[in-house]
Amino acid sequence: MAKEKAKEIWELLSKISFELDQIKKGYKDIEVLRGWMKDMDICITFSAGGWRGGELCPVVLYSSDFDDITKAAIEVIYKRLEQRNAEALEYAREIQAILTEVEE
Repeated sequence: MAKEKAKEIWELLSKISFELDQIKKGYKDIEVLRGWMKDMDICITFSAGGWRGGELCPVVLYSSDFDDITKAAIEVIYKRLEQRNAEALEYAREIQAILTEVEE
């Protein structure tokens, strides 16, 4: 039983580590996006799920439109970071419950 509990805790710690790594990457992405908003000499290519979209160049796109798109992207990233944080906290609660059960 102790082995099973230890394995379960290890798996939960791995999940927490993954979520925290993703949160860290998300904040780095936000920093990059904010930097792009300041740099008007950029060209961006969007891709999703193997599909490569066309290039988005601020020279062609009004900078206010680019800023709006970037702000919306940052907002989406923040929402996902909140979800990842909630998942990590839930894993931590599960670990706490396991440790409390083992202690009793």
